[in-house]
Formats: sequence, structure tokens, C-alpha cells
Amino acid sequence: GTNEIYRVRPDQAAAELFADTGRLGFRDIGNCVYDDQGSVWAHEIEGCRVWQLNLTGRPLCVLGSGEPGFQRATVPFEAARFHWIYDLRPGPDGDLYVLDSRNYCVRRSEVGRGVVSLVAGTGAPGPALDGLPALEATFGKGCAFVPEYRPAALNTRVPERTPQ
Repeated sequence: GTNEIYRVRPDQAAAELFADTGRLGFRDIGNCVYDDQGSVWAHEIEGCRVWQLNLTGRPLCVLGSGEPGFQRATVPFEAARFHWIYDLRPGPDGDLYVLDSRNYCVRRSEVGRGVVSLVAGTGAPGPALDGLPALEATFGKGCAFVPEYRPAALNTRVPERTPQ
């Protein structure tokens, strides 16, 4: 596939090249999100990195070493190791949340501090059991996530599902 990000302007029925990520050094491209500060965040799925771009497509910082791996500890952006990033979402707290799928966890990129920390998952696959503390929760294949809109709720408990 392509290694390009396009800016789509529906009101003008136009699309323009925003960033040639292949030229920037991306191995591949996942999805992109805006944050409240005016940055665009994009991730490499197999490339194990998350990029912060300004509104002209210029890189501001890169999270991850580009090598797959897992850390339970909080680490600086450049030392972070991800494995097969599936999704990323901005949280209401201004941080960026990364679904690190082959590490079976959710990682928080604390933009203000320049660190990546583990917020849910163990780093190993397992059955999706409800009601566990977030750092003891296990996830299987095919999971998705939504950042909780109450930052104090992070690192507490995984909510129980209501039977339907």
C-alpha cells in the first residue's frame, strides 16, 4: 500500500498530500488522529513507532525505537518498544493511548512528560476476564479500546460487562 497521509477537505471537495511517510522513514502506516494541541499523531503497525507531526506534516517527535518489544516500566519516548500497534486515540487528559496489540496491552504516551507507561494488560495473551485491576487484565486477539473519559479511573479496575 501507500505510505502517504492525505488531508481531506470535504467542504472544498479536495484532497492534498499532507505527509509522504515513506520519505520520512515510516516502515508502514496505520491511522492518524489529531490532538487538542494541533498535532497529528500517526503510527506504524509493524514499524513499532508513533510519530507526532505538526500541521504542515513535519515530524516533531517519534515514540519508539522501531524494534518490537515490551516494557512494564515507564520509559522515555525514544526508548519505548511497541509490537504491532493496532490503534491510537487521544484521551481527554491530553495524553495519547496506544493499543499495543502483540503485547496485549494499552500504553499511555504522556505528552507533557515525554514518557510511555503501561495502563492496562500484562504483556501476555489470555482470556478477557472482567473486573480485574487494569494491570492484571489480559486480552485476546481482536480487541479494541476507548480511553475512559475520567482520567482518575485509569489503573483502577476494568469495568464489568452488563449481560445483554
